[in-house]
Amino acid sequence: MRPRLGASARRDEFHPGYGSLHRREDRGTVGGVLDVLPERLRASLRETADQQTEDVLERRRDAWCRLLSNFRSVYGGIQHERLTLPAYGGHLLDPDRFPFLEGRATGTTWRDTPATPLPINNRTVLHLLEALQIEGHEDLIDYRKHLLIECVSRLRKGARDLVRMRYGDRLTFDEISKRLKKSGAALRMMMSRIRRALQECMLRGAKGAEV
Repeated sequence: MRPRLGASARRDEFHPGYGSLHRREDRGTVGGVLDVLPERLRASLRETADQQTEDVLERRRDAWCRLLSNFRSVYGGIQHERLTLPAYGGHLLDPDRFPFLEGRATGTTWRDTPATPLPINNRTVLHLLEALQIEGHEDLIDYRKHLLIECVSRLRKGARDLVRMRYGDRLTFDEISKRLKKSGAALRMMMSRIRRALQECMLRGAKGAEV
């Protein structure tokens, strides 16, 4: 039986403040802060890993800082001419709960002590976010897998073959390039279009399951 995919299942999984942000996005009343929401950041990192390999992520360290800044925004709020966001608070996102994550000493406060975040690479952040996405939501993940399989089946044969080789056979783009006699750049561009098409297909399916 498919789970009921209301707002609490799809959007409030991490923190209730994020559900509010998504509803504001639907109304067009919130801006760029959504670019670093955990689920958006995870999707962006996964796309980079798929197109350029996870080794590239291991050499970058911006995702952790972006994630921490987003946590601060949701916890403490934003007052800016381009964006006003209420402070949602909550124990989960309290920057002073684990100050070492921001490179601060115990007993300091986030409002008056500069942060020097730990040098955590983007690959680690990706795996962390993917683990958090799955934990405790097995029924929802099963439904998403079913929906993904259904959406993949609607792709053209060439696109399905590329998805199978990249994710099923775990071939690199260089290996696929040799097999299909196409440039790696062309294959990465094709995969990017496929990912967008699958995301749109799954979003339509999820919306159709809302109650």
